[in-house]
Amino acid sequence: MDLNLHNKIEQLYQMLVTLDDANRHYTKKRGQFDPEDLETYATILAARDSVIKRLEYTVDSFWKMIKVYMETVLGLVIAENGPKPITRTAALRKVISEDEASRLIEMIEERNKTSHMYREEIADEIAKHAPKAYTLMHTILDRLHQNAMA
Repeated sequence: MDLNLHNKIEQLYQMLVTLDDANRHYTKKRGQFDPEDLETYATILAARDSVIKRLEYTVDSFWKMIKVYMETVLGLVIAENGPKPITRTAALRKVISEDEASRLIEMIEERNKTSHMYREEIADEIAKHAPKAYTLMHTILDRLHQNAMA
């Protein structure tokens, strides 16, 4: 396997671990919600924001890894750049399914909302979708990793 692709895959596995850890911590803290306890509430908000930040950089790295995968494993020259064009190209080249592409684009749109985190309802929505994003990225990454090793 190409060293650059191998490094990106390993890096993404580590990012997914930290995203999963942050999400579990947030879920645990959210279960302790007490609006009267400002310290607990601040801890919950910090945990939520950690999930969002980790999701943000993991999504960014994920689509870039898919691009490197297509270039390295499939030998494609990818002229497009950006998460949505790369995702569409990956679906066209059968690297990911149409359903996965649709879900990845939704995830990318969620990631793009992170610049509006100051709005509580948007931040809560993004954090709520993080577990699904984690599962999707992990499933695709496992499959691509296996294919790259073959």
